[in-house]
Amino acid sequence: MFMKLFSALILLSSLSFAYQDSDIDGVEDSIDKCPNSSFDEVVDEDGCSPNQHYLGVLTLLVGSDVNIDKYSQTTTNFNFFANYRYSNWDITLSNANNTASTSSNSLSSDYGDLYLSTGYYLENTSLTAKLDVGTKLATADEDTGTGENDLFASLYLNRSITQRQNLYLYYRYTISGDSHYVDYRDFSTYSIGSGYALSPNWYSALSYDYSASPYSHTQPYKAISWFNSHAFSKHLFATINYAHGLNDLSPAHTVSLKLGVRFE
Repeated sequence: MFMKLFSALILLSSLSFAYQDSDIDGVEDSIDKCPNSSFDEVVDEDGCSPNQHYLGVLTLLVGSDVNIDKYSQTTTNFNFFANYRYSNWDITLSNANNTASTSSNSLSSDYGDLYLSTGYYLENTSLTAKLDVGTKLATADEDTGTGENDLFASLYLNRSITQRQNLYLYYRYTISGDSHYVDYRDFSTYSIGSGYALSPNWYSALSYDYSASPYSHTQPYKAISWFNSHAFSKHLFATINYAHGLNDLSPAHTVSLKLGVRFE
């Protein structure tokens, strides 16, 4: 009898630990699109009361990347990222070859082109998957970009191991634009890593990043990255990422610092 009671208590405690409803409206936080509903109001399946309207989430990030190569030469690049999400759909515009989320590192040293993509999320309590399709709009000069438009498709997987720890995988395949002067190749990019929430406001992650080159007979980009994100408030946050290159093509050291704001 004691063992049955003990097992039941463990099960109930684990369920209550996994379920969170901060505004006590009967809709779990992970799917609540109006997280500030009053507990005494009737809400719909999205957690919104009749006088609330879900307008989506807009996230903006601006910052700078500093690259130091093995010869101690330094280059600095301005970086911006804009993402709008409504329900399970989102659209992203960036000037760097970024991965699928705002918590990711830039996987390419090419800057100045514009990257436009749209994605769809599939989510449950422990697994998030995101499918993206997009294009690179060649706006950079040919010293920093290929000068050709590309098409790409990507998959992002995020698996919760515990309430604080996650594993993630990002993979993208790029179809390089045709050129009459250079033989650009189609290429793959991926990042695999694990993150941990050190506190409610501080998230840290380690990853291995790889990106093949569109140029023939050129080494791929390889690096180990350490990413950190800190939330100052519900809307304001900052990210810092350090990447150590693992071959001659990759910058020996890259430090990325960005300030972000989220509107919802």
